[in-house]
Amino acid sequence: MQVGEPAQGVPQFGAASATATAQYPPNAGYSAAGYPTAASVMARPNSGLPIALLVLCGLYIMLCLVEIFALFSRASLANKVLTDPTSVTIDQANSADNLVSGVSLVAIVVFLALLVVLGVWQRSLRKVLTLTGRYRDVLKAAGYQYFRAAYLIMILLAVVLRDNGNNLATPQDVVSHDHNYMLYFAARAVLGGLLIFLTLRLRRASDSALMTPLDANIPYAANYLGR
Repeated sequence: MQVGEPAQGVPQFGAASATATAQYPPNAGYSAAGYPTAASVMARPNSGLPIALLVLCGLYIMLCLVEIFALFSRASLANKVLTDPTSVTIDQANSADNLVSGVSLVAIVVFLALLVVLGVWQRSLRKVLTLTGRYRDVLKAAGYQYFRAAYLIMILLAVVLRDNGNNLATPQDVVSHDHNYMLYFAARAVLGGLLIFLTLRLRRASDSALMTPLDANIPYAANYLGR
């Protein structure tokens, strides 16, 4: 053994420290026996889904308002036909009909997209919050029962709007139909605003519940955190 070299079997304190640092990361906890445990991590809320839901709700409200304008325009043309049948051309009437039906179809597509995004978001929340036992508490704090009620009412209105638009024999039928449907779409726009409010509440409640330590060894938590 040369001078300056450590004796065999004697641990080098610098190397041992480096090895310990490599095996035991600074964020890991240690059990009573000295073995490292999994580090606790903070669950990051999935912000993409609620943002998408808010955007779709805003688009849905805009489509409802456009549909109200389209119905008002078609009712005005029908009133003109009642007073002067020659004041409205066939092209104008067809254009008004196409606008009403087109906007209504797009609104249905957006509403279905709302249902899909809400279902995916709820599933991701259930997957993580069930681990902490606070999933039902979050839904209760966010008023999720009102969420469901709003969606059920919107579905019923969509069914009504889909079934009662095919028996318009006279201009007077068009006027009565469009005035009633303007009220229906106004109600749907109000429900869309309610959905925005409830989405913000659910996001705030879920963010608060998710910003708690989760065991990184839990598979669902690790997947949610992108690990």
